[in-house]
Amino acid sequence: MRTSRDLRAPLVPQMNDNGIIDNNDLGSGNIYVFIPPYSNMAIGDLIILDFGKLVSLTEVVSDANLGQNIEFHIPEANVPDGIYTVSYTAIDLSSNPTSSAKALAIVSRDGTRTLEKPVFIDAVNDTVSLDSVKLNQGTRIQVPPYQGIEAGDRVELNYLVYDTGDEIIPEASVSETHTVVSADLTTGYQTLIPESKIFLPDSARAVAFYRITRISDGTNALSFDANVTLNGIVEFLENPHFTDALSGWLTQYDVANGIRVHINAYSNMAVGDLITLIWRGFNTGNEAVPDADGRVEYRVSSADIAHNIIHITLSSFVAEAIDSGKIDIYYRVKSASNPYRVSHAKIAFINMSAERTLPAPTFPQASNGTIKLGDIHSDNGIVVEIAYPSIAIGDRVIVVMRGEDKQGVEVPDSNSPYELIVDNAGSQNITVSAAYADAVGAEGTLYATYMVTTTAGSQYLSTAGSALLAEGITTDFKFKGTSGSPVDDYSAVHVSPCNYGFIQAPAGDVINVSCQTGATILESNATDYTFTMDATGVQRFRVKSVVLGDVAISISNANTPTNVITGVLTFENYRLGNGIVNAIANTTNALPDGVSPCSIYLYIEEKARLTISTIRVAVPTPLWVSGHKIGETVDITLNADGSAQIDILSNTAVSAAGVIITSPQSTEVNQTVSLSFSNF
Repeated sequence: MRTSRDLRAPLVPQMNDNGIIDNNDLGSGNIYVFIPPYSNMAIGDLIILDFGKLVSLTEVVSDANLGQNIEFHIPEANVPDGIYTVSYTAIDLSSNPTSSAKALAIVSRDGTRTLEKPVFIDAVNDTVSLDSVKLNQGTRIQVPPYQGIEAGDRVELNYLVYDTGDEIIPEASVSETHTVVSADLTTGYQTLIPESKIFLPDSARAVAFYRITRISDGTNALSFDANVTLNGIVEFLENPHFTDALSGWLTQYDVANGIRVHINAYSNMAVGDLITLIWRGFNTGNEAVPDADGRVEYRVSSADIAHNIIHITLSSFVAEAIDSGKIDIYYRVKSASNPYRVSHAKIAFINMSAERTLPAPTFPQASNGTIKLGDIHSDNGIVVEIAYPSIAIGDRVIVVMRGEDKQGVEVPDSNSPYELIVDNAGSQNITVSAAYADAVGAEGTLYATYMVTTTAGSQYLSTAGSALLAEGITTDFKFKGTSGSPVDDYSAVHVSPCNYGFIQAPAGDVINVSCQTGATILESNATDYTFTMDATGVQRFRVKSVVLGDVAISISNANTPTNVITGVLTFENYRLGNGIVNAIANTTNALPDGVSPCSIYLYIEEKARLTISTIRVAVPTPLWVSGHKIGETVDITLNADGSAQIDILSNTAVSAAGVIITSPQSTEVNQTVSLSFSNF
């Protein structure tokens, strides 16, 4: 099996010229991410791309892209200005997942970097030493009084650590927000990057930069990077644990007797070891809370050694000072055998006013409390459903996921929050990256909780939902297809009508498809087509036909020869359109996978072709015209014979969505076509 070190970080080429993606890079309407070729890349590998928490896209390695960069195009309209980590997971035909290193994408449409870089105060000759980190319990960064600074400006400071392969170490990243006050106007302000975020294994250098939002007009500006070398090696220990934050949250009831923390026994733990537990608190805006930071020292006792665990309790006043936000803790150890060791950090979310009265979220993919990893890959992520009484449009929902592997050890990147605003009165779904499930692994456990803030400001917490993970895939052998394609016209030059067929079956199964005489499967240019199911468990194929009406399709699974599906793909004649559209047809009922289209085919009258060369296509959200943005109205140039083929895509199941076709050159083009996208 490949390891994560075999998979390089994805490439974000629009970052290359000036280190950001600005308006000059977005002329095409897309943000591009390239997956470079990797060791043992094979046909059928499933690539799942994660662009922050905004976008999850998939692509299957094929003959066409084997050994090449695999390109993903993300409509820029779907990506607000911000800073995003970008990574991917490669899953082979044996369902072995491997996660890549992470890259950075900085989207700042307003322009290039203009602000003075931050300063690593403790660096000497642009190097942060181990001695300075020990002395300061971290390394200090100053944001200078940048040009145009005003009280009330919001500053987002970002700190990243890169390894010896120049790839981001995710658990070392820090992002903090600060609201400028009058005292900052002449000197700027300082923050401390804790020692748990500096000399992680394989660390080589650190980068800091900041992004401001001006109070005066809401515009953004970005600083230049500050770069330092990291010169130190530290032994890292397992993170501490919040005893009462089993769901990732701490409420007033959980901290009534203090914030209980426990530390599991570490290697060579001995009586007399000095443990220093350090904590910092942040509000919901990710700003440090001044009265919620501190440290406490503890000497290891013989009882701790006997029980293999250390218990420390922080005052509940820390949680009260935070009120609503999060607490970040870690510890360091000084012992006779090793004078300096540091743990990884741990986060718990805090809300002191919320009542834990809402029902637990559910995992729709689970059967009898268990989700199969193959199902998560097929659905491009972990689906979490939130439903609670009196759900209302405008409610703000924050979902917290955490996971433990089969040994009960919490996986890195736990407690990542996902936020949504309720836009309908029904249940709400979020999809969490499949890479998170892969990190937890088979026999591990996923947990989810959520907090709701109503439009009136009241806050409520849910109880925790959980699901076990297992290998395999729960996939029935299924078939569905589009309908409505016009029959094939050998004389047509510019349009190629076809219906799509879709098959769902276990990854690795060998599938045989055949169609009746008069129809052709385009992938094989014959009436028969044999292929192996890839890791997605879904395969598509295209069929053209000179036969009008239902074309019989037969599908067999070589792994279970008695399992045969028969179905039909329906072909129709063109129909008369409105005005000067003298022929129009469309397919419908495609799979909402963002790849398989519902297609519209049309011809305008011959006499109109001299004056009309362009049609205008308006699509409702969440549909988009292939190659364009979601919901974007697109002008399409007609072919020389007055024809056009318009491919419409969707990532969401929709019923009877109206696509409107007009022309900027004539009012005699006015056509509405109803399209649907549906799952199996």
